[in-house]
Amino acid sequence: MQFLATYKDKLILRDPLRFRDYLQRFKPTDELVVSVEKRKRVRTTQQNRLYWKILEIISLDTGHEPTDLHTIFKRQFLPPRYVEFNGKEVPLVATTTKLSTMKFGQYIDKIIAFAGSELSIAINLNEII
Repeated sequence: MQFLATYKDKLILRDPLRFRDYLQRFKPTDELVVSVEKRKRVRTTQQNRLYWKILEIISLDTGHEPTDLHTIFKRQFLPPRYVEFNGKEVPLVATTTKLSTMKFGQYIDKIIAFAGSELSIAINLNEII
């Protein structure tokens, strides 16, 4: 679970009540792991609209649904994420929703390059935007 906070000589939770409620799930004797990292700017709604427009363009040429292309490109261009299940590491298809703006931009660039080189689909961003 993630909780947003700022740090000014002490940790200040954005929603301390939600954090407290979440902690109620645990026993007082449970050991917990807490990790702290700088918040990353995730993809913007503008990037997301551009991404789906690109998938629609590719869809018109290939006949594949944009949602299918979304899954295909995630498998092709993003490393899998792993979860532990039944004592084993299991690979899952990566998600685009948590990519930073920079990583999502790089992902879109890979799709555009692939569309041009492998599918002969020229995507001109100036015409889309």
